[in-house]
Amino acid sequence: MNFYAFYIGDYAGATRHLSWDEDMAYRRMLDACYSREAPLPLDRKQLYRLVGAADKRHRDAVDAVLVEFFDEGKDGWRNARAEEEIIRANLKKEKAKLSAAMRWSGNQHSGGNANAPPEAMRTHSEGNALNPNPNKDRGEETRARDPDAELERKLREAAGWQSHPAPKLAITGEIQALIDSGADLHLDVLPVVKLKAPKCRHPHWGFFIQEIAEARDRRIEAATIVSPPSDNRRPTLAARQQKPSRDETFAAIDRRIDELERQQAESGAIAAGD
Repeated sequence: MNFYAFYIGDYAGATRHLSWDEDMAYRRMLDACYSREAPLPLDRKQLYRLVGAADKRHRDAVDAVLVEFFDEGKDGWRNARAEEEIIRANLKKEKAKLSAAMRWSGNQHSGGNANAPPEAMRTHSEGNALNPNPNKDRGEETRARDPDAELERKLREAAGWQSHPAPKLAITGEIQALIDSGADLHLDVLPVVKLKAPKCRHPHWGFFIQEIAEARDRRIEAATIVSPPSDNRRPTLAARQQKPSRDETFAAIDRRIDELERQQAESGAIAAGD
């Protein structure tokens, strides 16, 4: 990445306690993450060289920043905020390419300039920059049907982050991937988010991924062991169309949270016994 969004307020609020050396180390480490689009190397000598930490004072600053702002993984030191911004930037690139391709295809079919290359076509975002509100009502209708926005709304509500300004909360791809792989929004996802959100220092949905996956696996395993008798009768149209109310949904979430807490307590008791 040659460019990334820098949120001054977020950065200042999270780093005001750092020393001058630590602040410089953090900025250089972030620049390395964004430019490489990869975690920082685990090898300390390689990391020090990458960010120009030439003497002990600079190396100590790098070590202090690693402990506070990075998580050690198998493939390197990861910064959650940087990874979210990289994902967001790549998604914007892909959407811009898709929009340009769609506009180019539309021009071909509508008798436009068939000789113009796709790169010459304005992207959807560029068109909105010239006319930021071409059809307000249509835009609001589109947002209302946006499944990503609806998933974000439900996740924010469960976490209690309805008004949190973190832009990374708009990135719900990891949660949607879990749902696509068998996780149930109301039985696995929302209960875990509601239970674990108070422990998340820097709000992002990646914090919940492992817990949601484990909740999904436990539920599926339990359902496999104890399967209810099959009922081949087709449900009535009214039964198929009926949706749970908001109160019923959150009551189900609370029951699921109680179950998760009980399972965690039992797992802790077993581990203590070992």
